[in-house]
Amino acid sequence: MHCPTRARLERRLRHVTATFDYARKQLLEKFATCSEAEGLTLTDRVDRAGDLLNHAQAALDLHLRHHSCLAKEVVRTAGEQLSSTA
Repeated sequence: MHCPTRARLERRLRHVTATFDYARKQLLEKFATCSEAEGLTLTDRVDRAGDLLNHAQAALDLHLRHHSCLAKEVVRTAGEQLSSTA
């Protein structure tokens, strides 16, 4: 059984992780050569992306803890593997 909420939260986490990685990459590439104002803007972007990343991870963790869909899937997958080897 596939959990649509978990799938949505995982997609959101992947998207936010990519956004954070991009913001961090921009900061690292431009920090030494940019103005102080641009450096602060880039740092703010990384901070905001980091906050979104933390929130997305926390939302997924909370869903998994309360809904137990990951544990159910692991048990189901293990059961399928056992029945296919029998």
